[in-house]
Amino acid sequence: MKRSLLRLAGIAAVAGLWAVGAAAQAPNFSKYVALGDSYGAGYGSGCLVVREQRFSYPAQLARSFGITDFQQPTVSDPGIPTCNQITSLTPTFGPISKNTGAPTNAALARSYDNLSVPGYKIADVSDKTTDNGGIADLILRGRGTQLNQALGLNPTFITLGIIGNDILTAGGAGFLQDGVTATPLALFTAKYNAVAAALKASGRTGVFLGTPDPRFIPLASTIPYYVVDPKTRQPVRDAAGNVIPLYGTRDTGDPRCKVGPGGKVCPLPPGTEVTLGASAPQAALGGKSLLALGFGIPCSVDATLPKCDFGLPDGSFTPPATVTIGVVLYPDEVIAIDQRVRDMNAVIKSAAEANGFKYFDFYALSQDLIVNGRTYAGIHISTSFVTGGMFAYGEAVHMSNIGYTILSDELIQFINASYGTNLERPNIATALFTPDVPAPGTTGAIGPAASVDFTEEMWRGFFRSFPFQEESFELVFPAEPAAAVERAAPVDRSRVIRVPRKRL
Repeated sequence: MKRSLLRLAGIAAVAGLWAVGAAAQAPNFSKYVALGDSYGAGYGSGCLVVREQRFSYPAQLARSFGITDFQQPTVSDPGIPTCNQITSLTPTFGPISKNTGAPTNAALARSYDNLSVPGYKIADVSDKTTDNGGIADLILRGRGTQLNQALGLNPTFITLGIIGNDILTAGGAGFLQDGVTATPLALFTAKYNAVAAALKASGRTGVFLGTPDPRFIPLASTIPYYVVDPKTRQPVRDAAGNVIPLYGTRDTGDPRCKVGPGGKVCPLPPGTEVTLGASAPQAALGGKSLLALGFGIPCSVDATLPKCDFGLPDGSFTPPATVTIGVVLYPDEVIAIDQRVRDMNAVIKSAAEANGFKYFDFYALSQDLIVNGRTYAGIHISTSFVTGGMFAYGEAVHMSNIGYTILSDELIQFINASYGTNLERPNIATALFTPDVPAPGTTGAIGPAASVDFTEEMWRGFFRSFPFQEESFELVFPAEPAAAVERAAPVDRSRVIRVPRKRL
């Protein structure tokens, strides 16, 4: 009897300790702060603008948490930088104005609750205080780093969403090279662990977001590795009914390789990704794209194209500081980038668990969205470029208001499952049926019409949004003369608003 009582007492004690531990982990949503990058900022259509910022996942989480004083660095139409949207029913894409918007919450006497800065890598979270008049200054306002400002707000719940800038440039440039297009994994690990440890505090809970599958974004998942009819967008097939691969410049050892007018070319193997840069009109090409001129297309398919039997260019780095932008990711490069993403996610997951936070598997979610998308009341949303609805019009990387709402919904479900809460999920109908159009009278003079798919400015803008590892790098785009270079991450002062910096 005595032994039984002692056993029951022991069970009760363990249950009591478990209850105390569970109570200690119960989230307190009274002060929520978001650290992150462009996805956290609600960046879409190439800009920050309040009609899209209100759909950022931090803003939607704050509403589900019942927070009424969640402050963001809001921007009026036509956005900063100037937003891109459909400018005609053709359709064509381009800037909606020759002007920019203005900050509407810059006078806030404290730090913003949403401190997400487009373009941020993990090292920037803890190290960067300014970008000399760029978009980071609009958000940080000279008050210190993103990390220090977040800690100064003493949050009870945080999200950390640095989800791709440490690797994404590799996809856009067409090659993976540590210190050039990607943050070395050892540096990423050290910086992420340091940020995670700094965020740890008694009673503080939160979520660290992983990095999605690199094939999730339209940038490298839209153009197939084989020839398509530009009118029907259906594969062009040979006499045996097989697809006809595009040509690349790498010698793959394929017996179908040949010497073309521009040198040796080889068919792209299955598993190759061709980026949207191949379809971007370039001034250096007379306003036509590589594909439109015939780069990558065998002359046996269309001998009238002036650059048929030329290969689509691969990316490369020439020391000390020249980056040649490519438009092809060969299967080994795709595998290497994917493995780096997996390794980064392992770092994020470990850092979250070691410091009392939850890990949100964005990689698994992105794979589900690639295959299945989402359907609401008969409306199917997919990751397809332009037509899918999950990404903003003309956007190769950033989600639409609908896409950010899907992400927010998944995060709320994850928080409920992880913490035993019963938070209200976002109403997807709000995003589906709220037109994402500029406020009347804010578009001004419309810029020149662009292309039906992906413009040169969008392509160059990608590297401003997702900068290389060093600002001193000079970029050479395909078909440009070697002297036609630009800095890897220029600060375009005509498209940002300088915000007075507070003394530290």
